[in-house]
Amino acid sequence: MRSHLNANALFALIREDQQNVPDHRAAANASIPLDDALMSGFAMFSLKALRCCRLMNDGLSSLSASTVSMR
Repeated sequence: MRSHLNANALFALIREDQQNVPDHRAAANASIPLDDALMSGFAMFSLKALRCCRLMNDGLSSLSASTVSMR
């Protein structure tokens, strides 16, 4: 019943939507499928958001670029 309320289902929906994005790159520059590149970008921003949430939960109210950077 709640199979659509988990991370795997959300990621599948995001990938499905990203497969509908038209690819305007030249064939020579398209060695990586566009939906894979978009999912990589989604993963990076998700990790950044997770890091920000953890910092805020730890009581850090002022975040700077150096504080949020992935190390």
